Amino acid sequence: MPNRNARRLPSHPTKGVMEAAVTESVSTEAEDDRRVEWHQLWVAVRRWQWSSLAVVPASPTDWAVYVARSLTRVGSIHLGTAVQLLDATQMPKSAISSFTNYLEDARAVSRSVIVACSNPSRNEASIPVILSADAVILAIVRDESTFKGTEQLIKLFGPRIIGSVVLPKSMSRPRTV
Repeated sequence: MPNRNARRLPSHPTKGVMEAAVTESVSTEAEDDRRVEWHQLWVAVRRWQWSSLAVVPASPTDWAVYVARSLTRVGSIHLGTAVQLLDATQMPKSAISSFTNYLEDARAVSRSVIVACSNPSRNEASIPVILSADAVILAIVRDESTFKGTEQLIKLFGPRIIGSVVLPKSMSRPRTV
């Protein structure tokens, strides 16, 4: 459920302080684009103006691809045009500039891109990509994500974080990054 006190910013998320829009737990069914929770999350994250959205897991497992893929599908339905998905979860340091340049190009042509990133504690190359994104949402897994780990992400990316999604631990396990 979106935070009713969240403020919509007229431009880039880093120009002010925001409160995160948080959803209840979302479904893990195969046809996620039919689940209302994903649509609610999409509407919540679109309150802010962004061209690129980084999905960052708050745990060592890689939930970012799952969340990013689900949002890409739902976003394409809502926008009536393709939302691009970039998988940066296993990005080497040598690819940082390619990813950051792509996000800059997307911003210049108002293309919507969702980037699945690794937790920075697992792949430090994700940090510049996350910082290059206009906005960030955290993927938090119940009974797996720690308060300390989530707090570290908030310290690193706080001004860019516009929301989070809480996932049940009972999901089939994604790969560990």
